[in-house]
Amino acid sequence: MTTKTKDVTMLVSPNEQRKEEQGVAKVKALRGLIYERFDHESDLAKQLGWPRQRLNRITTGAKEPDIYEARALAESLEVPIDRIVQIFLTEKSPNEQRGRPA
Repeated sequence: MTTKTKDVTMLVSPNEQRKEEQGVAKVKALRGLIYERFDHESDLAKQLGWPRQRLNRITTGAKEPDIYEARALAESLEVPIDRIVQIFLTEKSPNEQRGRPA
């Protein structure tokens, strides 16, 4: 697949494309849960007692929540924690999980 950015055409591997699509799906899934319960992400951030930027890094996919953040999200969104964790689980080999190439 090719992606055109301005006047530069970049080749995107199928693996990179899959990762990008997974990231978009995570963002959509989490935002869907947020907007079922809150009018704005900032309302959730207030309830959590977090700076808006902390929640924004998670909802944009820039950061994955740790277990404590996932639990807090689940409680505030009134969903089981496994629903939050499932959003952020990715298919990685054991070596990739350890930070080594597959």
